[in-house]
Amino acid sequence: MSRPAFLTRQFHDTPPEFTAIQRQRHLYIDTAFEESVLSRVRGKTNKVYITLAYCYFKASYQFYDSAFKKDLHYLGRKFQVNLESLDWDQYQRDTRNNHQQLILDFMGFRSFTDKTAQETIVEFVHRFARVQKKFKECFYQTANKLRQEKIEIPAYDQLRNLIESIYQD
Repeated sequence: MSRPAFLTRQFHDTPPEFTAIQRQRHLYIDTAFEESVLSRVRGKTNKVYITLAYCYFKASYQFYDSAFKKDLHYLGRKFQVNLESLDWDQYQRDTRNNHQQLILDFMGFRSFTDKTAQETIVEFVHRFARVQKKFKECFYQTANKLRQEKIEIPAYDQLRNLIESIYQD
């Protein structure tokens, strides 16, 4: 039996794809975010990037290494940015990491790399390993646990490697 689509690397590491109507709802900039976070970010282009990262995070509780052009352009128009200058690959790694931390703090989430978050997840996965649950069940339940515990959901490979290392022990 093949893995359900939501348990594949491609699905897990791809940002949510919105229709035009969903884009209006999900890429909405709420006042609290604007006042608390956007007011601390310099440059319209960076405001587009952090807003898109925030909107994707609200929808899926994880950060992505890619973004859809339609989403970038939608927010670019809101911030009156030259759409040709928007390229997610130009979003600097250090800036992205700083923005991600701002988003996590704003939403009350912890980073997956946080020590107490790691301890929580390792303990949770150990329970699955002890009863020899299948990988896909453990992966799915761990992602749910991360969301419940307000911990960022990491990239597929990072979560898979953690689970596999615990299962091998």
